[in-house]
Formats: sequence, structure tokens, C-alpha cells
Amino acid sequence: MSPILRDGEAHRHVGADCSAPLIRLEHVVRAYGRGAAVVTALAGVDLTITQGEFVAVVGPSGSGKSTFLNIIGCLDTPSSGRYRFKGIDTGTLDVTGRAMMRRSSIGFVFQRFHLIKRASALDNVELPLLYQSVPRGERRKSATAVLAAVGLSQRQHHTPDQLSGGQQQRVAIARALITRPDLLIADEPTGALDSVTGAEIMQLLKQLHRERGTTVVIVTHDPSVASQASRTICFTDGHIKPEHFDDAGSRT
Repeated sequence: MSPILRDGEAHRHVGADCSAPLIRLEHVVRAYGRGAAVVTALAGVDLTITQGEFVAVVGPSGSGKSTFLNIIGCLDTPSSGRYRFKGIDTGTLDVTGRAMMRRSSIGFVFQRFHLIKRASALDNVELPLLYQSVPRGERRKSATAVLAAVGLSQRQHHTPDQLSGGQQQRVAIARALITRPDLLIADEPTGALDSVTGAEIMQLLKQLHRERGTTVVIVTHDPSVASQASRTICFTDGHIKPEHFDDAGSRT
């Protein structure tokens, strides 16, 4: 086993319950402000997402989607209620503990890519392993492999301004996957792309989901994107609309 996987697995399994759902929110409330100025972004959310699901999160602006992402990505904590990630109560973790959880177990893909402009695709992708103190040779080997997986073997030495929008998003996806995270969070990953390129990115995410078994949670305003997920969660006014099931017992 490579040093990269040993490092990631060491963080990944400390205190984790492998039999537990990957994501479990129990009456999670997130409120901002005080008194008359308080704004409740999440109003008692209960939700379970199991390992290997491909979930779309939809809803109007201000419905609680972004707050939900921040909570499940360990970027924020509930005002009340409990969020368990792999069976671990994230409320028991300090800032460093949550950072370690993100670093080893969660990958992020953003609408605007967030790449380092003067760094090559290879340098951008290997950055998470640099934070894990993985040796340079191992970082390069892994970054080269994951760039190949997203179809960018011939562009690894190009900087972002030498890449198309779709290629930049592929670099961002490769960077998110290099630590082999349990959870991939994609916030409007097709929002800055034309429809054809957006469709290609969705095909790539679905392919990587099938091949790696990574749990994917994608936020989108695009119904055609949401329809490609195996499950859709709809937020409104800080609540999740009840999920519906067909006669066979499948979510609709």
C-alpha cells in the first residue's frame, strides 16, 4: 500500500464507525444573528445519506442549500442538533479535528474552480497531498494518475489560463479526488460552463462515481443536472421537502 493511502486511511478510520451511514443529520438547526435579527438557515433538518449515493440538492436561493453544504463539509457546525459523519459526532471535534476530517475524507468542487492561476494543472492537483506531507515523488505519481482519469494527461503542465473552462473543472475534480475522499461535494459544478461542457462534466462525475464508489452530493439550480442523480433532496425555507416514493418503493 502506498504512503498516500496509509496517510489518508490513518485519518479516515480513527474513531469512525464503518457500519454507520456516511452522513446523518439529527434535527440540525443553524441560525445566524441574535434576537429580532436572527435568521434560521436550517430549521431542524433530519437526513441520512449512505455510502455510495449520488445525491442532488435543489431549492431556491436562500432555502438553506449552502448552509447544508457547509455543515456536511465540516466547514460550519450546527447551532443545535447533531451531525454525524461516518458515525463521528462532528460537534465533538475542534477546529483542527474538523480540518483533518476535511483533508482526509471530503473533496470539494466549486463553480468557479478556485485553481491557483500561476500553477500547472499537476501542481494544483497535488496540493492536497502537499498538506498531508506526502513525499514529492508520490505526489507527482498520484497527481499524474488522477489527471489521466479525468482525461487531461496531455494538459498536466498547462496553467489555468491555458485551459478551457471544462478543462479547469476537470482539474478541480482531479484535485478533489486525489485523497480518495469518502464524500465529494460539488457546488454548482456546471454553473460556469456552457451546456455541452456542463453535460461532459456531469458524465465525468457519474463515471467517477461508478468506478470509485465515492458518495457525491451536488448542489444545482439546473433540473437537467438534478435529474441525473439517483436521489434529489429539495430545500425550502430551511426545511427538506418530504421525499416521495413510487409503488416499487423507490424515491422519486
